[in-house]
Amino acid sequence: MNEYDILKNFGLVALKKLKAVVTNKYLLAIAAFFVLSFFIMDNTYIDRFDNYNKIRELNSQIESYDKQIETCLKKMDELSTNKANLERFAREEYYMKRKNEEVFIIADED
Repeated sequence: MNEYDILKNFGLVALKKLKAVVTNKYLLAIAAFFVLSFFIMDNTYIDRFDNYNKIRELNSQIESYDKQIETCLKKMDELSTNKANLERFAREEYYMKRKNEEVFIIADED
């Protein structure tokens, strides 16, 4: 036997083993399940991963909004307890003024 015959026999043996693996009905069923569940169905694992990332992002937004609500509630409590604080807040934030009073706004040039 020469090298060509040895390689030919090796190739034939490999093809027979490959055919046995590919035609295995259990392996085909498992492969079909994975293809369906990862790519074709409505609720694929890729969609689940994207939804999980969206949920994480939304939870971080919820935390930041909770912090903002907490600071606003503290500011509301502070403003409701003292009338002078309320007047100062109205003047600084909304540029309100009393009757017969002029307010000059000086803007910084940065």
